[in-house]
Amino acid sequence: MTMLTKTRAAARSLCEHAPTTLARSRAELLCDQLTTCDTSPALLRQVVIAIRDLTGPCWLTANADHPDVRAFSHLDTMPSPPPPPVLDAILARCLLTRFCGCGRTEAQRFSPSAH
Repeated sequence: MTMLTKTRAAARSLCEHAPTTLARSRAELLCDQLTTCDTSPALLRQVVIAIRDLTGPCWLTANADHPDVRAFSHLDTMPSPPPPPVLDAILARCLLTRFCGCGRTEAQRFSPSAH
């Protein structure tokens, strides 16, 4: 069973289109983590960590008031993960907000200091 299809699609897109080599490398790591989760759902925590590394802790902190970032940040406080479709939406929206940030210039989307 393939889990987290929206998150996987966002990660694949970032592997090709992320603005830096580091972001592309982290997106590739995320894709690997997603593949591992297909065989062992207990490793979902590793996916959350990979997304945190990809988006950047500074960016997450600077954008903590954004609903998609807030939902992602609340995953740490939940006793158990939400159902897979909900988790998939949260993870994918966080990635899309970070790298495709609606209404922001390209420099703002990709620079943690611009937020």
